[in-house]
Parts: sequence; C-alpha cells; structure tokens
Amino acid sequence: MMARFGVCSFTLRGLTIALTLLAVQSALAGVTVTLDAAALNVLLPAFAPSRIQVPLGESSKLDIELSDLRVTGFSPSGGAAGNGAIRAAVHVRAPQLGLDLALEPRLLPRVVVLGDERSLELRFDNLSVPLPLAGSIDLGSLVRPLLFPAETLSEIDAARTPTWLRTRLVQVLTGAQGLRLELDLEVVDAPTRATAGSR
Repeated sequence: MMARFGVCSFTLRGLTIALTLLAVQSALAGVTVTLDAAALNVLLPAFAPSRIQVPLGESSKLDIELSDLRVTGFSPSGGAAGNGAIRAAVHVRAPQLGLDLALEPRLLPRVVVLGDERSLELRFDNLSVPLPLAGSIDLGSLVRPLLFPAETLSEIDAARTPTWLRTRLVQVLTGAQGLRLELDLEVVDAPTRATAGSR
C-alpha cells in the first residue's frame, strides 16, 4: 500500500490513525509512505542545527552559521549505502572570515537503531567550505546527523474499542519524487502504565 503526504498532511501519529483499520484486519500490515520535497522542507528546519563550531587549533574555533536548508531534488542511485540521496541547498556563513556561501550538499538517509527504537537519519555529505590559506573543509563530519524518531505506540479508539497500534520503520529508500519510508503497523497488547507513559 502506498500513501503520499505533502506539506500539511504528514505526521507519523496522523499516519497511524489513518491506517488503523488496515492494521486491525491482520496481525501485521506494511505500508510505504512517500515524503516529497515540500513535506521534507517542513521537517528539516526543526531538526537542522543553525550553528556549528569548527576547531582551528588548540584554542581557536570558527563559528559556522547554517540557514535556509531545503530539498531541491532526489537521486535514487546516489549514496554509498544504496539508499539513494537527497539533493539539498543551504546558506552557509562564517562571519569571522567574511564568507557567505550557497552550497548544495546531499543528505544521505538510513535507518538507525537507538536503544530498542528505530529512527530515520539524514547525514550531511559534500558540505565543503573553502577557507583562506587552509584549502577547503568538509563540514559533513562536523554537523550532527538529523534524527527523526519513527517509532510510535498509539492508543486509538477503533469501533469504540481501545486499540494499541505500533508503527516501526523498516527501510528507507530514495525515489525519483521523494523519500520512501517502509513501515510495519502492528496491533499489540495494551502496554503497562510505565511503558505507555514513556511514549
């Protein structure tokens, strides 16, 4: 089953509600959600850092400002992990050096497991900034990856019977028109109070 979400319609919790009836028909169901450029451009500013510091020796640091991060396209065949790549644009400033640049990095998607939960990770690649007398420096390794929690446990009132639905990210792939998230939807037993409170 394929579902496409644009700017205003996508939230993972909203997805679980919309697909509850699909999941309750069987013990386990799968769904593919495609996030287009407009949807990603809503999510990215909330997770991307606005400033990083680059060490320049033992005591000095260079402040780098990042702004206006946005998606410009998709490369299904890009990326070393085989998940493709998201083409992006970002405004980079280094006030100490008078640099004001428009760069075109890539964001490399993958599924990461943190504890017992899975998240979508977008890692910067090809984010190189030219520095006077020092050549260029790739900021990709200095900018923390963007992490989007992609596992939920939600209570939904389905046909007047409380139903618990778990959503778990299985795989992520880059398509020609967007980022495809493959999710498992599973109806589960009601969690204990401690478990429910942590979600």
